[in-house]
Formats: sequence, C-alpha cells, structure tokens
Amino acid sequence: MSERALRSQEIVKRVGEWSVKNFGWDQQSKADPYLKLKAVAPLVGIVEECCEFVVAMTALVRTGNSEIWKDVQDAVGDIGIYLCDAIYRLFHGRDERIYGIVFDREINKEVIDRVSEAERFDVIVNESMDVIDKMLPVFEYGILLADNDSRIAVVGESASNREMLETRFLGVASLFTDSLSVLSYLAWGKDLLETVEGVFNAVVSKRNWATQRAKS
Repeated sequence: MSERALRSQEIVKRVGEWSVKNFGWDQQSKADPYLKLKAVAPLVGIVEECCEFVVAMTALVRTGNSEIWKDVQDAVGDIGIYLCDAIYRLFHGRDERIYGIVFDREINKEVIDRVSEAERFDVIVNESMDVIDKMLPVFEYGILLADNDSRIAVVGESASNREMLETRFLGVASLFTDSLSVLSYLAWGKDLLETVEGVFNAVVSKRNWATQRAKS
C-alpha cells in the first residue's frame, strides 16, 4: 500500500472515530428523539457545507475580495471532514483499506502547475461548478446505502443490493474529491487530502463536543 493510501485510510478512520466519540454512533436527531440519523448526518453536513461553499464562491466572484478565500477554504475542509465521517459510518466493520479509496486518487499537480496566473481564477470558478454537480450523486447514493442498511437491519432485506450501491457511491465520491482537490490545489496549494489533514489536526481534533453537551 502506498504512503498516500495509508494517509487516506488513516484520516478517514481518525475523523470517524472522533465523530463517534463526540456524537455517538446513532447520531440522535435533536428534532425527533426517535430518529437515529447515523450516516445520514454527515451526508447532510456535506450538503450544508456545499451551500456555504457556493455562498463564499459567489461573494468572491462578485467582489474579488481576497479575504473570502478563507471562507472557501473552511468550507472545502469541512466538506472533506464530513465525507470522511460518512465513509467511516457507511463502511464500518469492513476491510479498512476501503476507507482510503476516495481520498487516495492523486491529481496531476505538474499539469495543474502549468495553468497561468491569468487563467487560474477562471479554472477555479469552473471547478467550483463541477463540485456542486458532483456532490448530488454522492448524497443520493450515500442515502441509498444508509437506507439499504436500515432495511437489512430492520426487515431482513437481502444485502445483495449493497455491493452495487457501494461501487456507485465510491465512484461518484472519487469524482467529487477530484474536483475538490484540483480547486484546493489551485487556490491554496494543497490538494483535498492535505487540506483535510490540516483542518482535522489543527482544529477539529481539538474539539470535544461530548464534554460540552455533558456540561449543558
């Protein structure tokens, strides 16, 4: 296994374990005490952060204010964190090598480096539109996977459909992370894996929501 594959696998596992420790496996809904969101919660988080990403990119295009790049970077980092959590919850108990599949794909940085400064912003804007287009199938197949698991657990439905859903989810999620990696590398010089590792190590891993909830 390559060094990058090991890093990809490790960050998904670390984020997932942190999430379960802080929010529990069931991810109990605050609105409905009988609703257990489980993997649906981070999938919804991906959609939420993609909305934040769109807001930041729109403001950046309209104003040209370079300070907004921080909001774009925060949104991309959070999208990656939620995706790690979703993968961990959807594939928990399986061969852990599957955790790293989505983040293991490496973009061709040498080709991207040839993009001129004059063209760079336009390429970033185009990639941002691809990000939103590619997010929707990730959410769709993630929800289908989560629903399939619920049906297996509750009514004993056949697990034969899961393999097909897994393949499709991992495929569309990889395309999604490709666009995020190109965008983030063009914008701040780090691909998605590097961005997520940085956000988790510097910020997310230091948060302890379980303790805060216990105090409240």
